Amino acid sequence: MTTQPTRSRRTRREDRSAAPILGLLLVLIGVFFFAVQAFAFDWQQISQFGPYLISALGLFLFVLALVVGGQRGETLVVFGSMLTMAGLLILYQDRTGRWASWAYAWALVAPTSIGVGFLIYGFVKGQPELTRRGLRLTAVGLALFLILLVLFEVVFGLSGLLPGLTNYVPAVILISIGALILLGSWIRRR
Repeated sequence: MTTQPTRSRRTRREDRSAAPILGLLLVLIGVFFFAVQAFAFDWQQISQFGPYLISALGLFLFVLALVVGGQRGETLVVFGSMLTMAGLLILYQDRTGRWASWAYAWALVAPTSIGVGFLIYGFVKGQPELTRRGLRLTAVGLALFLILLVLFEVVFGLSGLLPGLTNYVPAVILISIGALILLGSWIRRR
């Protein structure tokens, strides 16, 4: 006969502490949508606040994660970090009109923002392994973002963010490959 491990009292307490906060959050969002419908708000005006609302919801979930802790806290960190970054990116794109940047900016939402969230959460909660995981995710995300940024903006000239640089791409590629070959042969000789 196998027995199921029982959950500790602390874990059950953490589960109960998240429920009222999540319930309140859902009620507030529901009241907002009810008010929009009941008072016939102009969605055009409301959409101007969209990026701020998305970021605020993300920050709320991030703070909630710090309060709740445990496995639920780690889950809330993921959603909070992603929503905050998505709101900030939408705000940037709305203000600049550079919507094409989603071709590479998604890497800032995932995995970069998740990594930053884990980094902060792990540091605050004293979980060094989570902090290391966050650092790795952040590094991978930033590297992916930079590679895609160069590919889409420099090589393809997607949004004209870096005009004139596309003419230099073949030269930079040849110089980079040549430098790597020279460096490799130099290292092998030592």
